[in-house]
Amino acid sequence: MNKISGLEQRFDGLEQRFDGLEQRFDGLEQRFGGLEQRIDGLEQRFGGLEQEVGGLKQEVGDLKQQVDDRFREVNARLDKLDKNMQAVYEQVADNTERHTETMEKLTQIERAVDFLANKEFENEKEIFFIKRRMG
Repeated sequence: MNKISGLEQRFDGLEQRFDGLEQRFDGLEQRFGGLEQRIDGLEQRFGGLEQEVGGLKQEVGDLKQQVDDRFREVNARLDKLDKNMQAVYEQVADNTERHTETMEKLTQIERAVDFLANKEFENEKEIFFIKRRMG
């Protein structure tokens, strides 16, 4: 009986150890369940972040397209302004050339008028002296 009681004690000890292991295993299962819940929560949050990032990417893409469109519009306007300014420069150059030509012609006319006025004065003077001699 001694052997039996020793075996029973050993069996009781094994049962206690097994009960301790079961409790520890149950604790691990609970902790694992908690970790699974936390992981599920993180996955949900990450999924939400992925959607937000996707939305932000779309918004950035839309903004980039708008900026590109506006940039093309501004470049087109600048090209048009450049062409208009070139036309103005050409007109100014043409007008400057005409102004120079006109000023030269006015100077020639002024000289001719001065010459004619002087010539008329000389002619009248000559006529005066001729009349005086004749008269």
